[in-house]
Amino acid sequence: MYALGYAVPSMKGLRFDKLEFTLLVVSGDGVQRELIRHGMLMAVRAEGAEERYSLPYEQHKLHELIFGIAEQSVLDNLLGTYYFDQEKGWTLLNRGKVVGKIRFSIENFLRGLSGCPCQKECDELAVVSEDIHKYQQMLSVAVYKEEIFEGLGDKPTEEVRKDILQLQNECVPLERERARLQGIIAQNNSFEKYIGSMGLRVRGKNDPEIPVTIETIIGFKEIKNLVLAKLEEIDYRLASLRGRIRKAEARFMQAQELFEIHSEADAKSFDRDLLRIQIDKDAVERMISKLKVRQKRLRTTLQRALMTGSTVVSDLTKLVLFYVQEFGLDKKYGLDVFTSDLKSLSGAILHRMVFAFRISYIKLIAEKTGCRLPIIIDSPNGREVEKKLVDKMMSILLRDFSDHQIIIATIYNKHYSNQNVITVNNGVIHFGING
Repeated sequence: MYALGYAVPSMKGLRFDKLEFTLLVVSGDGVQRELIRHGMLMAVRAEGAEERYSLPYEQHKLHELIFGIAEQSVLDNLLGTYYFDQEKGWTLLNRGKVVGKIRFSIENFLRGLSGCPCQKECDELAVVSEDIHKYQQMLSVAVYKEEIFEGLGDKPTEEVRKDILQLQNECVPLERERARLQGIIAQNNSFEKYIGSMGLRVRGKNDPEIPVTIETIIGFKEIKNLVLAKLEEIDYRLASLRGRIRKAEARFMQAQELFEIHSEADAKSFDRDLLRIQIDKDAVERMISKLKVRQKRLRTTLQRALMTGSTVVSDLTKLVLFYVQEFGLDKKYGLDVFTSDLKSLSGAILHRMVFAFRISYIKLIAEKTGCRLPIIIDSPNGREVEKKLVDKMMSILLRDFSDHQIIIATIYNKHYSNQNVITVNNGVIHFGING
């Protein structure tokens, strides 16, 4: 896969980017090409000429040359049709990760084969799917934070943070009112000094003169005392709120310390930093639900456009139905090629469905483009698959895909005609044992 130009991860103890790979490919046009890859540079030699490609920027151009397929959305999903990865390959039905960061989408795959545009909906679906992935990561963080404090006998840290924030918000209007009252008191004190320094006197028609002082101004002391009383009340309320804030902060710090005591040394820093991240779990869950509704609508729109714009969906359905029933499964398992209901399927049924779907993709590509893809299968007898099922899979490949190159990595040893066996004994690779 790496030698073909794909961005697949290196193997343990084997850095692909440190090696040079040479691969001989016979393309659909009958031309034999020699691919030489070293790091991100690919040289293609054919008929005495050489072309160079820079990966991953020119991957589509390279694969168009190799496979003879020009549609980008088909090329992007091609690996998911013919490569059965040991880890994810036997659960990848119509959507998901193939290997590394390479993904497969049946909607995009069929859209490319049918020539159906719908680019706007596809672009939006890609954005929505990426957003769902991001929010699911955020949700995982929120759930993990709750697990950190499980069993501590206190509120989860997020609730404590909310309590602190609410108490701080309650303090804001009180602090503003306190500042206003302090301003009034300061003005009153200035007024007292001003009146005392002026030496003013007042006199009625028949009354003697009376000095203007704070004592002779009616109601001034009462108003001053009322302002002071209000200030004392606000100070009391603020002191109470600040005390509650300190207690909440102490609970939060105590929870952190308790967690550190029960943590591994190398995890302390990570989890301490993680606890500082504020995530509203409920809001994240609501956003995921909203995005999933939008994702479902977009997929439905694309599916309808595919079914009404070409025969590619019906052609694939016929192929899938044929192979599903050949594996002894009810035809209901092949009626909806867009199905996302995988959780209800047992392992044995899913294994057969995956194989039926994937070889149907390969057959469909051959019918629509003429390209005979290689079929690469890693450990077909894994995941407790019965030997008779493996025999059935192999017999179908030999019968219907004899003009394809079939590469199998397995400990299952059975001789077929024209096979070339590469064995590994005690870490030593032995090539070219013809059976």
